[in-house]
Order: sequence, then C-alpha cells, then structure tokens
Amino acid sequence: MQTPVTLLIIGGYGATGRQAARHLLKMLPQASVVLAGPALHKATAAARRLGDRARGVGLDATSHAAVSAAVSGADIVLLTTETGSETVARACLAHRRPLITIAADAAVLRMFERVADAARVAGVAMVTEVGLAPGLMNLMARQIPARARRGASVDLVLQLGLTGDHGPEAIDWTLAQARIAGRALPLTPPLRDVGGRVIPMGFVNCDKLAAELGAAQIRAFLAVQPPWATRWLPRIAPLLLAWPRLRTATERGIETLAPVFGADHATVALVVSARLGDQIETLRLTGKSQSSITGRIAAGAVACIAADDGHHAGLISMADLLEFDRLIADLQLIGCTFERQRAAAEAAPRNHGVS
Repeated sequence: MQTPVTLLIIGGYGATGRQAARHLLKMLPQASVVLAGPALHKATAAARRLGDRARGVGLDATSHAAVSAAVSGADIVLLTTETGSETVARACLAHRRPLITIAADAAVLRMFERVADAARVAGVAMVTEVGLAPGLMNLMARQIPARARRGASVDLVLQLGLTGDHGPEAIDWTLAQARIAGRALPLTPPLRDVGGRVIPMGFVNCDKLAAELGAAQIRAFLAVQPPWATRWLPRIAPLLLAWPRLRTATERGIETLAPVFGADHATVALVVSARLGDQIETLRLTGKSQSSITGRIAAGAVACIAADDGHHAGLISMADLLEFDRLIADLQLIGCTFERQRAAAEAAPRNHGVS
C-alpha cells in the first residue's frame, strides 16, 4: 500500500496546475492535493471539480510566513508559477520538502543554482526545467544520436499557437522574449509545419547544451501558428505588454475567428533538427495543449520524487529524473505524437540555418 502523501501545488488553479493535479490524483491513489493561489474562491472551485482528495487554499506566494506555513503541511511542493520562486525555495529548504518547478525564466533558474549547495546539504531535491522548454526540449536534444550531434548545427524550435490554454505568465514571458528579439529571422530551409520564419528565444542555455552534446552550435527559436503571426509578434509585443486590454481584446478576437476559418491555432510542437555533413536528424513532438503537456510532465516528476524515498538531493534537472521513452509514452496517452526522421542532404536544401 502506498503511503499517504500531501501535494501542495502553488499556482494550482492555473491552467498547468489544474492539469498536473488531475494527473497526480490518478497516478497516486493515496495522494491528496492542495491547490494554492492568491484567490481563495478560484482555488476552492478548482479543487471542488477534482473531488474529495483535493482542497483549495488562499496563498500569497510572496509572503514568507504564509508560504512557510503551507509548505510545512505538505510532503512535496509543485510550483507552477514563477511568482515567489525564491520564497518558496527557501521555505522548502527550511522544512526539508522536495520542490518541483516549471520555471523557465533565466533569472529564476539562476536563483535555484545559487541554493543548490544548500539543498544538497539539507538533503532536499529541487527539480527544475520541468516543462516544454528548456526541459523537454533539452531532453529531446539528448536523443539525437551522438554520431549525428558531434560537431553538428542544432536548431531547437518551440511552436505555439495564438490560441489555447496558455497561462498569463506564459504569455507574458513569450511576449517579453519576442520584444527582446525585435524581429523574426528567416529559417532556411523552412521546417515542415513551422514555416520559414522564427524568433530567437532565450529558453535554453545554448552554449551549455552545445558543450554537453558536443555540437558545434545550438540555436533556440520560437515559431507561432499561424506562420504569419511569427513575423508580426515581435513588432506588436511591446504594445501588447504595455496595453493589457488590447492583448485581451486581441486574444478574444483570434479565438472567435479561428473556428470560422477552420484554423487550429492551439497546437504546440517541439522540433529538434541537427545537421552534420550530408545528414539531417529531426525529432518532432506535437500536441494539442501547452498546459496539458506541461502538467503531465510535472505530474511525472512529482510521482518520481514521491517514489524516490529521499535518494535525490540538490539541484536536479528534469532530464536527470525522467526517462525519455517512458515520458513519450505517457504524453502519447494525452494525444501527443512523436516522430524521428533522417534525411540525406540530397533530399533537403543545402543551406541550413538562420541567414
């Protein structure tokens, strides 16, 4: 019989938090989940939809006292928001509770690196990069055969739709990255189903990953579906960030018009393409929802830690915790597809990369 375990999900009534909670209640029959967020009524409503093993609580993730009290009553903490990341990390260290985070912001990830030694000494596992990028993207890059990646040029492309259940933080982060990029760049040859334009993105430490894989260079990009949106997003991102009402109106307009034109703008895809000599190796994962994929990955990481019995301590990346083939099999259960392709240079244009 499994030992009863209490899972605290901070950001629990958000798009990703709800998905993670739903999966965890199925994966861990003896678990109960606590959905925490600043709006008590939203947390309570989300918990009610999950059943008797879920409850909602109001929580200000920036309050040291409130976070400390919430963490002390949990066995494992899942953080699905970047708000209050350091406060939550410090509370988990103080109470010796494992922490899983989906944070992708570089500053937040650097903060976790700073507390890595303290986590290792305390015997606390802190699992980072649990999500699409850098997490799943890095894991996919590691699946490129060694013979194909040593000295190769590797492109990592995250494709998101204009519509879908993207959380507010995910949208803000994407718009901020697009604003920093300033413009979309041509990608030659165009990637299938992605198009010929991409936006440079800082969701992966490209130099570090290139050193680990032995690649000549790694570049990370965002593409938006439909393809015309990739060209326009960097141009309008400053306006959408400055005027939240304009962003809301734009989102509603797109969601209204998409079904009229039969457009599917909610699909998410991750593409890893490595070119070396006369061969191109490509891995592609496609799904219907960013939040459902991230929630399923986060639930898998939590389940691993729940079964870990304290063996992991310190800073751990998702790639070190989750086995790739098992993860892909789990994602296929929620409608994702995964494919590998190898193409000879004669079957593809010779100029590969951003020009």
